[in-house]
Amino acid sequence: MTKNFHYSIYIDFAKQYPYSKYKKIFEKSIATVFESFKNPINEKVIFETDTLKTWDQVLKLFKGKTVLLDMWGTWCGPCRESIKKYSKSIKSTFENKNLEYLFIANNDQKNLNTWKSLIAYYNMEGHHILASQQLTDDIKKNIKLKAYPTYLIIHKDGSYKVSEALLESPAEEKLLISQIEEALKL
Repeated sequence: MTKNFHYSIYIDFAKQYPYSKYKKIFEKSIATVFESFKNPINEKVIFETDTLKTWDQVLKLFKGKTVLLDMWGTWCGPCRESIKKYSKSIKSTFENKNLEYLFIANNDQKNLNTWKSLIAYYNMEGHHILASQQLTDDIKKNIKLKAYPTYLIIHKDGSYKVSEALLESPAEEKLLISQIEEALKL
């Protein structure tokens, strides 16, 4: 998902169908997309070291903090959709409540530019790790990762819980919020 990709699709459509009644509808949508691409990566986006090779190293990095971890990939449509739909409301729910956000992108080593572009596009404030294959494999093994996106709540003591929420509905958002609230009490 890049700006040029969206732009070229729109331009091709507009050239092929210059008098289409849908052109005006698409113009509004594409303008929104282009506006989002102007989002800068701000000081609330923290890129973690790429020397992290194990799940234990990730847990040690965040020991003493309550963390919502989003296991995602730039190639994952459901991942991007859940970020788009639920990220802002979850962050506003836990504003000023000592919750850290960690996004680990998997199977994206060759997608560095797309990864950074999507972080800005979706305004994904928090900590970011572009996982090496070694780190991805170690996480999969330790948390028994089965699908993307997967959400985990890391507790202050370094323990964690994989959430059943897939963020495909408002009910699952409520489940995840409830699980985060419980973790913050610990």
